[in-house]
Amino acid sequence: MRRREDAITNEEEICFKQAELLRKHMERLEVEIKDLKPIFEQLNEHSKLEISKQISPQSMALIQSLMILIN
Repeated sequence: MRRREDAITNEEEICFKQAELLRKHMERLEVEIKDLKPIFEQLNEHSKLEISKQISPQSMALIQSLMILIN
């Protein structure tokens, strides 16, 4: 039978692993955004607007999720 302390330790370990995966995803996302920025800046205004509309909802959802996590 597992003790309660063991279960908490296991949950914490899972949480730390998930946090590390999240950190790595965010690092990759940061690199991708930095790579995209110079290309994006060369687009015409219509294309920039279309791309912004395409990514804006998910961007806001990501920001809200991160705010919930860190607060």
